[in-house]
Amino acid sequence: LESCHGSACAKKYLADLQCADDIVWVGSAGSRFCHLTAFISSTSSKFLTSRLYAEKLTTRGLCAVAQCESLRYKLIGGLAVRRACYGVLRFIMESQAVGCEVIVSGKLRGQRAKSMKFVDGLMIHSGNPVNDYIQKAVRHHKKISFINNAKVDHCQMCSTDAKDLAGVCD
Repeated sequence: LESCHGSACAKKYLADLQCADDIVWVGSAGSRFCHLTAFISSTSSKFLTSRLYAEKLTTRGLCAVAQCESLRYKLIGGLAVRRACYGVLRFIMESQAVGCEVIVSGKLRGQRAKSMKFVDGLMIHSGNPVNDYIQKAVRHHKKISFINNAKVDHCQMCSTDAKDLAGVCD
């Protein structure tokens, strides 16, 4: 159930879900919400009595999937790559992220493919703390003759007493 109806976050779990735009999920008079509930309950017997609730996502800047979707729509809308990436980077860093990395690759201008990388703050790239502290999202958008890729990674926060970081997040 990944990316149903073009939403930012949609995965089939028993835990809480996050979505960037709750109006898209609810639909007119809650119709899309009802269809989604019926679809989830029909896929598995575990979810027969499932209930869905919609809450406003307060920390949208700390959701890598929502920011990657935002970057994707900015690029599809024709905004310059550098301006779109710096806008997403600034929004993530203003949301109290420790570090952020935005990578856009593909045919950005002309026929040659290239990659542009924008980094701000502190990022952890190796070890097990990457699984705990780094949130990643990748989105592809197709143009007429090529495909561009957008990747957003950000470090949410670091534990001050974690021994496995060895002073990286001081």
